[in-house]
Amino acid sequence: GGTRERSHRSKPLVAQSRRCTYEHCEAPEVSRKFHQIKGDKTTRGHDWSSLDGQVLCDTCYSRFRMRGTLERAGGQSLFPTVPKNMAPTGKCSNTECECPEKSRCFYTVSADCRANGRDWSGLAGQTLCHACYTRYGRFGRLSKPPAPPGHQKHPARSGGAGA
Repeated sequence: GGTRERSHRSKPLVAQSRRCTYEHCEAPEVSRKFHQIKGDKTTRGHDWSSLDGQVLCDTCYSRFRMRGTLERAGGQSLFPTVPKNMAPTGKCSNTECECPEKSRCFYTVSADCRANGRDWSGLAGQTLCHACYTRYGRFGRLSKPPAPPGHQKHPARSGGAGA
């Protein structure tokens, strides 16, 4: 058998091109990688010609690759507007955070924040990683729920080496 050329692959871009050009992208500068689009490709039967030369963040690229559109499903937005408090770098203030310096983005909580209908005033001024911000928005807490009884993440090992 022969080899199949995978022309739909795009190479991640260098720093100067790291901004999504889709006008409705919710976080155009925050992505693990960005893709320069070649309009002559078709993936999953989708025509990419209208995007020729554009740069897409990984989220927008994946959405178009999977669904053939850059629009979010149902017109829903993850955030009503792009948060002014979002930054690509930072450190999570949550003392229970497992990866305080590793996140796709960080959020500085304002005293008047009402995201997801919650009162965030107790966290005003704190910086949260994406995981902690999302957890608080969904569940109203920063800590992870306790593991169910009898469930251990890393079971203790019995005996020594070669005992």
